[in-house]
Amino acid sequence: MICTGHPEFDLWPVVIDPLHTPSLEGASPYLVIFTACVRILDMETEGGARQVLAAVRATHVSDADRLRLTTLILKSASDAARQILRDMMTMTEWKDDFIESYVSVGLEQGREQGREEAKAEYVLMALDKRGLDLTAAQREQVSVCTDLAQLDRWFERALTAATAADVFSD
Repeated sequence: MICTGHPEFDLWPVVIDPLHTPSLEGASPYLVIFTACVRILDMETEGGARQVLAAVRATHVSDADRLRLTTLILKSASDAARQILRDMMTMTEWKDDFIESYVSVGLEQGREQGREEAKAEYVLMALDKRGLDLTAAQREQVSVCTDLAQLDRWFERALTAATAADVFSD
């Protein structure tokens, strides 16, 4: 209890932890999602995974918001729970346009990241093979770059530049 000093205006905070969890039967989908994210709801069982997937579906929010909710749940889940959830999301019962778009978005993001990483590796490889010494800052600049056009420019320059500094002069 938090005494505020005002008559009959003391505050009693609601505590949600493994020992003080309200019943999830008939609960708001957001309460179910919250208990899943803080690992109170056991998603390492089919029943728990089914309950959280049903809660996401029951929110009736936009696809973008469902993607956010699903991402939160997957990031907070244990490896075992994440695998169960992913397996269930491929089943006909849970598979829908949202899940398909989620998978498609994830695959495309993975491909894009792969292209960025590969181009950065080629820039660094070209500079190393030509014996052009990079500073730690220059190496980091290439490694964190996500602009494919910039990586292409650096690669082309790396093939003919006299120094590493020439590659990065814009």
